[in-house]
Amino acid sequence: MFVRLCKHLDAATPKHPDLKIRYQERTSQESIGQEGTDIGVAEVSLDPCPQKDTGDLCRVALWSKRIMDEIVTKMEINEEARVLFFQVIEKSCTFYAMRRLGTVYAAAKVAEIKIAYTISDVLTEFEKDVSSWLLADRIFQDLVSTLQSAKPRKPNSPDMPRVFAGLSTPRSRRMSKDTSH
Repeated sequence: MFVRLCKHLDAATPKHPDLKIRYQERTSQESIGQEGTDIGVAEVSLDPCPQKDTGDLCRVALWSKRIMDEIVTKMEINEEARVLFFQVIEKSCTFYAMRRLGTVYAAAKVAEIKIAYTISDVLTEFEKDVSSWLLADRIFQDLVSTLQSAKPRKPNSPDMPRVFAGLSTPRSRRMSKDTSH
């Protein structure tokens, strides 16, 4: 479904998300220059545009799938691990959580908040969104805790999870088999 929705957006497809959330454990001075692990992505639109926003949501879902693929192939983690991705459209921010269920990925909307632009917005509206902020924070903290306790996966181990990396590449959107329907 995501491939079909992105079919006509190839010309405007960015090669990277608007925002990346990266986890990097800093236990010593030597780790400061090392690359971290992506644990979330986001797309931002200042003005609503249904076609672009649908394509953006598809792209962040695909990037999130790619992030999960990378995490499960590098680390021994359980199936409970979730990656949080989000989409900002105008003054609204919607959070989605993705998790792996065997060889299938499932994503669901978990929270929506109104972005406060003024002091009066903070004073009158922020309280309504506190539970959503706390839920998003909890999902991030759970993933960070999982990564901190996970052991690196041995290459070619018999319990290596099956991933289908080709399904999340920009080239796959052009495959006539997936987009002809």
